Amino acid sequence: MELSFELDWAFVNVGLRSYYAEGSKTLAFEIAEQLDWTLPTQSIAPIGSGAMFTKVHQGFGELLELGLVHGGHPASVRRPGCRLLTRRARVRE
Repeated sequence: MELSFELDWAFVNVGLRSYYAEGSKTLAFEIAEQLDWTLPTQSIAPIGSGAMFTKVHQGFGELLELGLVHGGHPASVRRPGCRLLTRRARVRE
């Protein structure tokens, strides 16, 4: 990453920026707040690396665990044929 600054290269590997993915959980917090502390029944998130998708889901889970919201875990979607997600993620096509 330091080399990318020295050579003026673009560096997009979010895995090396530790707070980048954690920041995506704030999307879940903002959605819950705007929906009067109720979780949506569905949410749609773009999935490139999967970092934002998993962190939004984690954020909803943390709000549920703390008892700050009501409702179930929202479902998310992905484009048919996209196999970037692991089997552990529950996904509806």
